[in-house]
Amino acid sequence: MQRAFCFCLALLQVFVLLPLVAADPAPRLWYRQPAAKWLEALPVGNGRLGAMVHGGVPTETIQFNENTLWSGGPKEWDNPQALAVLPEMRQLVAAGEYAKAHQLAKKMMGPYNQSYMPMGSLRLQFSHGGNATEYERELNLDTAVAATRYRINGATFTRETFASRADDVLVVRLTATGGGRLNFRASLESILRSHTEQRGNVLVLSGRAPANVDPNYYQRPTPVIYADDQGEGMRFECHLRALAEGGRVTLTTNTLEVVNARAVTLLLGAATSFNGFDKSPGRAGVDPAPLAARALAAAARQPYVQLRRDHVRQHQELFERVRLELGPAPAGAPELPTLERLTKFGGADPGLVALHFQYG
Repeated sequence: MQRAFCFCLALLQVFVLLPLVAADPAPRLWYRQPAAKWLEALPVGNGRLGAMVHGGVPTETIQFNENTLWSGGPKEWDNPQALAVLPEMRQLVAAGEYAKAHQLAKKMMGPYNQSYMPMGSLRLQFSHGGNATEYERELNLDTAVAATRYRINGATFTRETFASRADDVLVVRLTATGGGRLNFRASLESILRSHTEQRGNVLVLSGRAPANVDPNYYQRPTPVIYADDQGEGMRFECHLRALAEGGRVTLTTNTLEVVNARAVTLLLGAATSFNGFDKSPGRAGVDPAPLAARALAAAARQPYVQLRRDHVRQHQELFERVRLELGPAPAGAPELPTLERLTKFGGADPGLVALHFQYG
């Protein structure tokens, strides 16, 4: 789970060197149904903020994290015994006793490190219900935008989500056409200790990471430990704002509600109290509130078209440095949903293999 979270943060920073050409005209993953579990959600990320987009209809769930949010704080992790074990381990390797060397090498390992923490979830509860037709969700690798589209009662609803490297915020754009209107409630929540509050036109989630989280292979009666307010534990804040076109936006302590809007841009800024590798994020951390607020305020001054354009431009500066061509795809393969394409062709589809490379 932790590796997958780290993966979604790094998705947009692809560092490869081969100057080749893409096979499929539109490098995208797409599906005809929402994600049923976390691993089926579509990732977006800018190197600092990452999110998994589930693409639900009556309820959308976007789980997000930030790259510095860990449990615990600085600690001496060195193993003094390692130096003493090293000469014997080298002798075993030289003698071809690899199994014994492997076992001995375990004595060189230091204690386990702390755990990477999920920050929170943005949940959108729509009033239109879940009876949708023509459903489709996708992750366009060329633009790094995850999109969900469907029709209900003749109206078309579209959501676009991306993590902007240019503006350092998570952006969710919702539109309704064909006579439809957007009516939904947005909320922020976290599995970590946290609370929400209204600050002017912004919904704020404030929380604190545990002082200690054991790895799942280390069995203790209390694997998760929180300190008091003055103790260890990284603090974090998430700020959510809605910019509506038509309709109205109202806030309470727990929710942000949009009524009868044609389009809405949701902006989410997030920050932690991380203050360097050698400082306690709980006792000597920075205040995350102004950091999250500053990014949100700067992004809110720009129209959605500009936010998207700047995001795509900076993403493509990295992504378009490499393309891969392995041969033509089987007839009809690029038009199939990704899961059906994988099931039908698998590795016999060179275009799918190239798509998997580009996804990575």
